[in-house]
Amino acid sequence: MGSPGWIDRLVLRQPLRRVLRLAILHPCAPQARLRWLALHDAETVSPARAERFARRIRRSIARAAR
Repeated sequence: MGSPGWIDRLVLRQPLRRVLRLAILHPCAPQARLRWLALHDAETVSPARAERFARRIRRSIARAAR
């Protein structure tokens, strides 16, 4: 949270995503898929960008519910 997206992907290699996927999801639900949505630079996000991100979340949840 708070760092640019490139730092999370290239430098840190998405540590939280890896932990959730490898340590929790695979052992507990091996057939499950993880859809990762991240809002980087959240401290300075504009209201329009926050709304776009909220729409992405709603669409993703609607797709998963089908």
